[in-house]
Amino acid sequence: MGSSVLGAVISAVVGAALAGATLVGVVSSQTSAPEQNPVNAENPAIDYGS
Repeated sequence: MGSSVLGAVISAVVGAALAGATLVGVVSSQTSAPEQNPVNAENPAIDYGS
């Protein structure tokens, strides 16, 4: 019976670590700065097609 409790605890710890790592990765990718800056809002370049 002791080994089944130990297995459950280890499983819970591994699952929590995996969920935490996934959450950190998702939050980091969603909140990081973009590779390219958007167009300047004060001086927009409007191209209607030429």
